[in-house]
Amino acid sequence: MCCVYKCRDRVNCHDSISTKSEVRISQLRWDRAGLAAYRSLTGYYLQSLNTALTELEKKSGNRFASKSTLEKIDDIYCRIANPLLSSSESTIPSYRKNFFKFWWDYNLEELKQKSIASCRTWRAAGKPRSGPLFDLYRKNKSAYRNGIRS
Repeated sequence: MCCVYKCRDRVNCHDSISTKSEVRISQLRWDRAGLAAYRSLTGYYLQSLNTALTELEKKSGNRFASKSTLEKIDDIYCRIANPLLSSSESTIPSYRKNFFKFWWDYNLEELKQKSIASCRTWRAAGKPRSGPLFDLYRKNKSAYRNGIRS
């Protein structure tokens, strides 16, 4: 989506620009979203576009796009993008970037899964205090902790 903002007064526009340290970038958390609500809301808003799209398809055919056709395409684009944006703002939670574990990556996830698996095996064996299961459990747990620290 593209947005253009024109300032009337250059001085006021310059004063309103924040420094890089003040900028708070937020991101949508689709993993914590109510997708059913998002789907029904976007479906409701986008139903009216079907007739506009079929009209555009009939008028344009295989010809080169005229200026009015391009304006209609821009209008349809806005009629698609705006409902998607407003639906996501009302149903999808957003948090500032790096709110959650920004340092978490695939390697840590892998270390965590190994640690969990070896812990379950160790517990199922009766939590022995020595032996190969205990050594594997301690090794994986230590690797996971060291991975988090680093």
